[in-house]
Amino acid sequence: PGTAAGRVGECGTGLGVHDPVRGRWRCGVVDCTGSWGEFGGDFTDGARRFTGETHRADGKKILRRMDLVPEAGNVRQVSHASRDAGATWAPHYDYTYVRRKP
Repeated sequence: PGTAAGRVGECGTGLGVHDPVRGRWRCGVVDCTGSWGEFGGDFTDGARRFTGETHRADGKKILRRMDLVPEAGNVRQVSHASRDAGATWAPHYDYTYVRRKP
């Protein structure tokens, strides 16, 4: 598990594992507002590619597509979101995780 901070005031933690029964990657994340996201995906074209949904603390559901892509020793996480059941998609966030120096 790890923690991440994005824009000012954002925080969260998540856990990603490979599910050998389903043969897929699974990821669950929770943020500091109480929103919960659950995703499933595969390793394709050099990246982990997930689809899933976030259930916000206010009861709204957001569909999500999320890619984790290795880049120069770091990992870039790009998310797109749909708030209209998949009719349209918009950029949600674009983070780069940088490995800490020992």
